[in-house]
Amino acid sequence: MELTIASFNIRYDTQAFNIVPLGSEGDIFPRVNTSNVEWGERPWYQRRAPLADQVLWENPSVIGFQEVLWNQIGDLAQLLGEGWGWTGVCRNDGKRQGEAVPIFWRKEVATLKNVEHFWLSDTPEKPGSVGWDAGQTRMATLAEFTTVKNELTFYVFNTHYDERGLQARTESSKLILDHVDKLVDRISPSGQAPLIFLVGDLNSPDTEDGYRSLTRWRYVDDGSSPQQGGHTFFLDSRYELHTRVSNFNTARLLGARYGDWLATFTGFGEHDHRNVIDVVLVADTGAVAAVSPAGTRDRQDNAQKVMQTGQQQWAVTRYGVIPNRFEGGFLVSDHRMVVATFKQTVVGLPEL
Repeated sequence: MELTIASFNIRYDTQAFNIVPLGSEGDIFPRVNTSNVEWGERPWYQRRAPLADQVLWENPSVIGFQEVLWNQIGDLAQLLGEGWGWTGVCRNDGKRQGEAVPIFWRKEVATLKNVEHFWLSDTPEKPGSVGWDAGQTRMATLAEFTTVKNELTFYVFNTHYDERGLQARTESSKLILDHVDKLVDRISPSGQAPLIFLVGDLNSPDTEDGYRSLTRWRYVDDGSSPQQGGHTFFLDSRYELHTRVSNFNTARLLGARYGDWLATFTGFGEHDHRNVIDVVLVADTGAVAAVSPAGTRDRQDNAQKVMQTGQQQWAVTRYGVIPNRFEGGFLVSDHRMVVATFKQTVVGLPEL
């Protein structure tokens, strides 16, 4: 069984006051010979169709979007079609005002069982609340799913951290980890290792505590790891990819990460600062086989650790960062979509 989980910051509609209905866009693509056509932000009504095409082409099981206004949710729902479901509310009022972090899923793969929304602040139950040194209100969506095929339960968090507040990013991670602990405490007595994903735009590179506290400093080599206890932490699919140097499923594995993985944020300008701030993480509950030991920043080499558990676990079998511009086109967003595939297999043994 496989689940493909994705994250995509689509850039909010800066002209939402002047909505262009689907089907009335006109000629949205620039002439290929136009000077410097690829740079600069295009309006949402031009970006939405090729952006949705990217999602349909990658065909993830579940995808979390960020910076989504209410009119953009409607556009995505219509463009992706009836085979997709979605859930989400907007952050300003818990209804339709402001940006949302909705979760979309393919109905043939999963069924939504429950959803929770909370705000990244000291009052997480209060819509519109602003936390710590954040510049504006931020929130998270938590969805519980069961797979259609075998009724396996899994969870997906989707969030978008504040870009201004360094403390807010760190405290937001602590808040999410608290929610993860509650899930694990509730599920663990059943003897199951819960499958919990976190997707989103963290606005926090791996040099910051916002990211490092989520992953328990696992991918840090500078000896700065503080003592942390009492939490279930996350694995980063970027570093946990099983490649062809592993000894299971070798015929289907990638040799390395796919695509433009050196940057998930690009901006719309040719010389904009670029960084990796968008993630697909999975909780280290025992459900997923890790390949990189703590304190190892990167395992995309021949020294990759091979898991020999001999038991059924999930493994990261694909990780990619999808280009946000194609030949003759323009940037569909100032971020790139991050996609990771998790396959349930007996790690350390040949393909079942």
